[in-house]
Amino acid sequence: MARSRWALQTAKSDMLRAVGPTRVLPTTRGILALLGVVLAVPAFGAAVGIGARLPHIVLPDVQERSVALGEVQAPVVIVDFWATWCAPCREALPAYADLVRRYAPRAQLVAINIDRDRQAAERFLDRYFPQRNATLLFDMDNRVMGDWGAPGMPSVYVAVNGVIRFVHAGYDAQTRDTVERLVREAVQAAPATPASQS
Repeated sequence: MARSRWALQTAKSDMLRAVGPTRVLPTTRGILALLGVVLAVPAFGAAVGIGARLPHIVLPDVQERSVALGEVQAPVVIVDFWATWCAPCREALPAYADLVRRYAPRAQLVAINIDRDRQAAERFLDRYFPQRNATLLFDMDNRVMGDWGAPGMPSVYVAVNGVIRFVHAGYDAQTRDTVERLVREAVQAAPATPASQS
């Protein structure tokens, strides 16, 4: 993945030739290089999209233990990529946590922080998400976010029975309502677990 990012940056640099302080023109060499990078990207790993299986990842949690995404056992898993500088994340993270709280144990939240500054992330959590009722993981080198091809910040993925059913960048009332509808429908369709039958 690092090689593809380097190749993409090189292709962008080759593609653009400055002809003045504000004008930029593409060069034939640059266009061909960029096209080659775009076509080669699947060889380095394709983005995670609707219909894909929830990828196997291992990241450190708040206690710096390695946690595998597969350890999160629920018919519905919401994966939310967030950052301290992301204003919509202040609402999205607590809203998704409230949603899975209402549908637990059949729905779980995995919140993946992408900040390089772990202390800033901890301060954000203390201020906007003090209850921390989610699996909190840290992707400080943005490797997982890049491998998944997350479309923006925040990025939310909803997986039902291990298959991605929804991917979205950003957060607003419509996104919240869509995620809630998907979770509700999936939870209602899922067979009851022994813990939820009592």
